[in-house]
Amino acid sequence: MTVGLLKQVYDGIFNSNSTLISKPKGVLNVACLLTQVNTGAAEVLYSAVGEWAQLDQDSTVLDVCCGTGTIGISLAKRVKKVIGIELCQEAVEDAKMNAKLNDLSNVEFHCGKAEDVFPNILNALVSPNVTAIVDPPRAGLHSKVILAIRRAEHLKRLVYVACNAKAAMSNFVE
Repeated sequence: MTVGLLKQVYDGIFNSNSTLISKPKGVLNVACLLTQVNTGAAEVLYSAVGEWAQLDQDSTVLDVCCGTGTIGISLAKRVKKVIGIELCQEAVEDAKMNAKLNDLSNVEFHCGKAEDVFPNILNALVSPNVTAIVDPPRAGLHSKVILAIRRAEHLKRLVYVACNAKAAMSNFVE
């Protein structure tokens, strides 16, 4: 089953009982992103991503197509470092503000096309415990990103969140 979700919650991420489970405060609705209003689905997705990624305190997470950073921010306290990559400058600014509001110092965000930024960041990492979490737009990942993932010998795990099963399947076959 493919779970698709585009994110953003104004006051935090809540579970189905309206209990706050994560506090990305100050997340703004950025025009270039869609807004996730189904907080129950967000809770399930973020929990599943965390489980599948099998992270620990030595992990470095590459959050590709990160939007306002909610997936990486929700995992940041469990890992050594989170590096987010996003095309939309306004989303990157909001992601940085969200990390600051949550007192996270192990998170950084880069603005640019994933196909340009991801290979450079991946090649510069010296961490032996790297996990990539990708949450691409409906069109899927650019072939250069797929190629960089395949060539990355030190990439331990990949978690792919898809909102378009056909694009995801194309990426898997590439």
